[in-house]
Amino acid sequence: MNADKKLWEFTDPGKAFRLINDNLPVGICAFKDDKIVYYNEPLLKLVGLSPEDLATQSLTYLFSKTPAGEAIAQKIYSKILRGDLPNYVWDNPLKRPDGSTIILRGIVTRILIGDEPALLVTLRDITQQRKAERLAEEQAALFRLIGENSSDFIYVHDQDSNVSYASPAVETITGYPASEWGSTTPPYLVRGEMTDFAMAATQKALQTGEKQPPYCIEIIRKDGSRRMLEVNETPYSQNGTIAGLVGVARDITDRLKAEEQLLEMNRELAKQNENLIRANKEMEAFIYTVSHDLKAPLVTLHGMTDRLQKKYEELLDERGQHYLSRIRANIERLEELVLDLLELSRIGRIEDAREEFDAVEILLESIEQAREIVTTKNLNIIYPEKLGKTSYSRKRLRQVFVNLVTNAAKYCDDNREPVLEVSSRVTGNYIEIALKDNGRGIDEKFHEKIFGAFQRPGSRKEDEGTGIGLTIVKRIVEYNGGKIWLESDTGKGSTFYITIPCAES
Repeated sequence: MNADKKLWEFTDPGKAFRLINDNLPVGICAFKDDKIVYYNEPLLKLVGLSPEDLATQSLTYLFSKTPAGEAIAQKIYSKILRGDLPNYVWDNPLKRPDGSTIILRGIVTRILIGDEPALLVTLRDITQQRKAERLAEEQAALFRLIGENSSDFIYVHDQDSNVSYASPAVETITGYPASEWGSTTPPYLVRGEMTDFAMAATQKALQTGEKQPPYCIEIIRKDGSRRMLEVNETPYSQNGTIAGLVGVARDITDRLKAEEQLLEMNRELAKQNENLIRANKEMEAFIYTVSHDLKAPLVTLHGMTDRLQKKYEELLDERGQHYLSRIRANIERLEELVLDLLELSRIGRIEDAREEFDAVEILLESIEQAREIVTTKNLNIIYPEKLGKTSYSRKRLRQVFVNLVTNAAKYCDDNREPVLEVSSRVTGNYIEIALKDNGRGIDEKFHEKIFGAFQRPGSRKEDEGTGIGLTIVKRIVEYNGGKIWLESDTGKGSTFYITIPCAES
């Protein structure tokens, strides 16, 4: 039959009835004496049977697979036929001839065909609805599981602020048990600007349907104590309409206290750093001034001892000659010490020009500068063709290498041929250079101490030096953003590691 046919074109009421029934969104059929006597077209599509096959099916076969069982269904049908029960609704799984299974929701009602009682069955496919219901049930169960195991207070309320769900953590945070949260919120909010701000944020979320930025609010717990909460609220919709909010409130009181303590510690640390920087600058200025002022009398002493030796050398006996040589040696040592102190005070105070070069170039220059002691100690230095390209002050890197190469020669082990192996590797934006010797080694308890000024652990009386060399090296390396450290043990040699920045290009 043409479904587009206008109803008023039919003068036959039966045809009009059939047209209406064949265009309903539900399947309809009537059974008398357990035989089908009427059906509409949608029913055929639902059950997947042809008219001929449908005519042979009984009500029991088609629609009695209820959760209560076929026998119970038959009893119910009998009650309806007798008029003892007005109707019956059930969900019936039906396996169709093509192998697919659908769920039909049926309503059975008693009708009369002539004077004989019959059953009218109305069927609707609820397969997708049941899937959606199961999914919603699973999601609701998951939501509650999350809520019950969360340390945050999770809540759901509608447009009128009626709370439909409050997680157990609400009692831990506010002191009010979840059972006390219903149509009205317990009086825990602090009245004032924060409350007004929170209400405005909530109303905006409900009006626009958009999640608002989190806000903080102070609460008064049931016991009277105050806590600070961070609240996130997200609107949700039902049937295309904003239905309410899902909120998550987190107690951030302890976090805020910790952050404030950390800020106070940082402020105190910054103050101490400022004092330390000021003290270091004052110390460097003092060292520079004293060292500079000491140079003049040292030059005078040096000149006077030269004249004394030249003019009165023949008048001095052996003891006098010894005393004079001791004086000259100590003047030279003092001069060396003053020069080292001056150099130490200049690092960081005077900016040195940077250049890009391979660090091996400066290593070779440093070996040449330390040639005298390297040759005297017969130090064998092994190094690669390249150490890595860096951006550095040539002068400062040369000071670093000269000190480390000189130390490797100075503190060699007399019982074996001295060897210094230099290697490198790139780590991030830095080149790590290792200088490994087979010398006397340094006890682990002195590894930090040796970088301090005038510290010479493991030195012998005959070893030369002022004890400032490694202090200068450490100052240079750290001023340029690098690090220096040591791996060593007594009698097992030492490995000094330094890091220098890679060239930008």
